[in-house]
Order: sequence, then C-alpha cells, then structure tokens
Amino acid sequence: MYISIASLIRKIAIEMTNIGEAFIKAMKDLEKNVPEIKHGLVKDPARKSEVVDMIAKVLLDVVQKVKGHGLAADKAAEVEAVIKNLQNRNDLKGLISYPFNFAMAWKHKVIQADMMVICSNCKTSFDWGGRPEIAMGAVACPKCGKAVDQKGNAV
Repeated sequence: MYISIASLIRKIAIEMTNIGEAFIKAMKDLEKNVPEIKHGLVKDPARKSEVVDMIAKVLLDVVQKVKGHGLAADKAAEVEAVIKNLQNRNDLKGLISYPFNFAMAWKHKVIQADMMVICSNCKTSFDWGGRPEIAMGAVACPKCGKAVDQKGNAV
C-alpha cells in the first residue's frame, strides 16, 4: 500500500487537531466551574496560581489520555513541557490560549497538506504550502528554482 507524504501529513494533522479539540473541550468544561478563565484575569496572586494549576492539570490529563492514541510519546513529552513551562511561569493567559493555538496550528497543517504540486517545468513534486513566497502567489521550485503558482504552473 502506497501512502503519499501529503496523505501522511494530513492524517497526523487531523489526529493532532482532534487532540487540540480535546484540549478546547476540557477548557470549556473547566470554564463552567472557574469563571476567571473566561475573563483571563485574576487579581489575587494566590487565586491566580490556583487557577493556573487547575488549567495545567486539566491539560496534562488530556495529554495522558491521548498519549499513544494519536499522540506519540515524544510529542506528548514536548506538549507536557510547554504546559509545565507555562505553569511554572504562572502564565494564566498563555495556558488559556494554548489549547486554541495548538488546535489552530494543526488545522493549518491539514490545509497545507493539500498543497502538493508538480512543477510544470521540471516535473518535481513538492509541498507548495511549505515553501516561502518569492512573488505574489508563487514559490520557487526546490529543484529548478522557477517560480511556480498553486497549480504547479511555472510563471
């Protein structure tokens, strides 16, 4: 069975997007019991630390549930490290926004996975969405260097 790189990236990105959505669901559930999350502001330093610890615990619980089920151990360790770093810095806004940023980053990769093109000049297949623009709506082919649009046409 042959799986293209784009299909593999898309499959991984969809799994990671599902994990991001699990983060968001957990945060929305927590938000019902902790109104400060909705406002993103806690004036009392002791309460702020308490809320930060609650959010970190919920997010780390999600990571533990999905570890090995769509989230590889190395990626899980990376995600846990980010959450713990935010917790150690007592970064309330960072913890509140992390689930949304995580989900959106992976949704962007799902879109990018659909951007494989074949250069009309040299017939090289490459990820158009993963390359920097060199002109409006065009990227450089990694093999021949020609400017290529989203359809693979050399311009």
